[in-house]
Amino acid sequence: MPVTNKPLRYRQIHLDFHTSEHIPGIGAAFDPDDFVATFKAANVDSVTIFAKCHHGWSYYPTKVGAPHPNLARPDLMGDMVKALAAADIEAPIYISVQWDERNARLHPEWRVRSATRNRFDPGQLQAAWHTLCLNHKAYRDELLEHAREVVRNYDTPGLFFDIVLATDCVCQECLDSMEAHGLDPAKPEDRLANDEWVNEVFRTEMTAALHAEFPGLRIFYNCGHIHKQGRKRFAPYSHLELESLPTGGWGYDHFPSSARYAATLGMDFLGQTGKFHLSWGEFGGFKHPDALEYEIAQMASLGAKCLVGDQLHPNGAINADTYASIAPAYARLAKLEPYIEAAKQVSQVAILSSEYFHHAGDRNSTADAGAAQMLLELKIPFDVIDGTSDFSPYAVIILPDDIPVDAALADRLNAFVGQGGGLLLSGNSALGADGQFAVAAGIRSEGPVAFTPSYIGSGNELDPALTKSPFVVYGTAQQIVAQDAQVLGQVVPPISTAATSISRHTPMRPTIRTRRPLGRR
Repeated sequence: MPVTNKPLRYRQIHLDFHTSEHIPGIGAAFDPDDFVATFKAANVDSVTIFAKCHHGWSYYPTKVGAPHPNLARPDLMGDMVKALAAADIEAPIYISVQWDERNARLHPEWRVRSATRNRFDPGQLQAAWHTLCLNHKAYRDELLEHAREVVRNYDTPGLFFDIVLATDCVCQECLDSMEAHGLDPAKPEDRLANDEWVNEVFRTEMTAALHAEFPGLRIFYNCGHIHKQGRKRFAPYSHLELESLPTGGWGYDHFPSSARYAATLGMDFLGQTGKFHLSWGEFGGFKHPDALEYEIAQMASLGAKCLVGDQLHPNGAINADTYASIAPAYARLAKLEPYIEAAKQVSQVAILSSEYFHHAGDRNSTADAGAAQMLLELKIPFDVIDGTSDFSPYAVIILPDDIPVDAALADRLNAFVGQGGGLLLSGNSALGADGQFAVAAGIRSEGPVAFTPSYIGSGNELDPALTKSPFVVYGTAQQIVAQDAQVLGQVVPPISTAATSISRHTPMRPTIRTRRPLGRR
């Protein structure tokens, strides 16, 4: 039965096992003693193992789906669960959702039909994942029965549902639901809204049914990113897992912003990196132990539990070289755990996320990442918040680059300033449709300067470490005129001596930053 009310463990492995039906001898070299001993030597305390993979095959004697046709051990997953449980290593169980090649062949009517050319609707002869649409109730019902079968028969604390994605689908069921909701399938934003509705139906139905039978079961739905779209989105989740492989497509800027947002949601969460250099499932790639130690330390420092992704060989033999590279990072983490368990960061600074306003479908926001990197370099604790968050815990809120401010948000921000809070604005943030600031900023905008690049010249009051001579800005500056504000620096055009102010408010006024880029100078 599921483990209830226990926090996530700190030293986890996600053991991918996507194996084609064309590969023979699946699990033939699995040795439960070596399997467990390798994890123990690497200080691992939780391993996510596979019930069903992207190829659609199961690794136990399922009656809902189909066992892999070349399983050398009829209950490979069950053998893993038993071995891990005997060693006090948790075994969350993985189920692939929208990537299921077996079902894509058996039920072509369940497949995604994308409105645009993308990876979710590849050609029939193309080697790719032929994605399934969750708007088909028959498939949702099958997934629920698959999940029930796993939890009824195996000792697991929870389920990891992978690949729950926005696919730009216009299959007949999606066209019908868009019509029912008054959405226009010709509009990308309406198709995205429908995708999100379909996924929310799946997540809500699945969690309600499983928790009715298995109270306390951990449940997570993975789409490769924790979207900064408010707490309501995560109501069906028991915890969060922040997939963020820095060398696998996410970049090193992604995790800090994602983690500082997840920490505000009040849920236990862990970071996911990988032992791979490039992508999931990379055989023969061994990330250097120093890189893993850095990535694990960063996760722990930002309040996350830790996970490293691996891919088990189809023959089931665990790779000792992989765990030799993971062991030093997890050995260090084990020593730190008594000091970081239940720790909570208290921040006086918050970044109001650009992703919330502009980038609902993207996992990387350069505005959010730039602001986060500046605060990390300054060693200033911070949170990342969305437009539904409470502003009152913070002394300063940063609006990076492109935050639109409507009347309701302007009222909230002005009230925040009126109570002693400070605002840091950059780029076009808080500029209304009339080109003027929607908050009481003590300044007036005259639009962008007519020259690029421009320069910033400042006195010591802005930052004593800045150069005495003007330094170049690799972007278009704003012409900001001080009204009720103290000038700390000037935008200096090339050749000309004319200047535009960088200003700071008098007490009880927000701090203003006028140049657009938030990256390093």
